[in-house]
Amino acid sequence: MNLKFSKTKNSIYIGALLLSGFAIAQDSIPNAEADQAQAMEAAAEAVTVKKDSSNNFKRIKLDGIAAVVGDYVILDSDIEKTLIDLKSQGASTEDITHCGLLGKLMEDRLYANQAVQDSILVSDDEVNAT
Repeated sequence: MNLKFSKTKNSIYIGALLLSGFAIAQDSIPNAEADQAQAMEAAAEAVTVKKDSSNNFKRIKLDGIAAVVGDYVILDSDIEKTLIDLKSQGASTEDITHCGLLGKLMEDRLYANQAVQDSILVSDDEVNAT
């Protein structure tokens, strides 16, 4: 008899534990739904902010590649810088076109690239002296 009573007692304890766990789970569901709703609102606000912030910016071309000679890249800004350097040295730039200046820069880079391929050490000053 004593054995039967302890089985019943254990069954009651296990049943009470299961019911208490079920009751706790029922209490946590509304909080989870509220948390999920807040997360959805935050995500919607983030998407709205991204859409608004992307409309405020316009694409601006900062620089472009004018030519590539071997491993050397000639940018549009290199052409403008060379033209400004010539003006600051007092050279007449009326007869110089951007196309002609690009040709000269490409020629200089071609000599430097060929010197690297031929394993000849040539300084930039020697290339620019030609």
